[in-house]
Amino acid sequence: LRNILQLTAAETLQVINLRPSTAIELQLVVEECEERLTEDQMGQLIISENLPPRPSSAEQKTSAEDGNERMET
Repeated sequence: LRNILQLTAAETLQVINLRPSTAIELQLVVEECEERLTEDQMGQLIISENLPPRPSSAEQKTSAEDGNERMET
């Protein structure tokens, strides 16, 4: 991924962690994205399949509360 698209280490890590699902999200992660990458390359980095959906804020609160309850018992 990094060598093929010539991403920096930080950009590669951001793409993996944030898993951008739109071109706009990708542009926020990769500097000068439109100048450095073709539309096909951008499409390869946009993640829309093979991963579960991002948790909603309500789900995150619930899982955080569950974690706190487990620690207290």
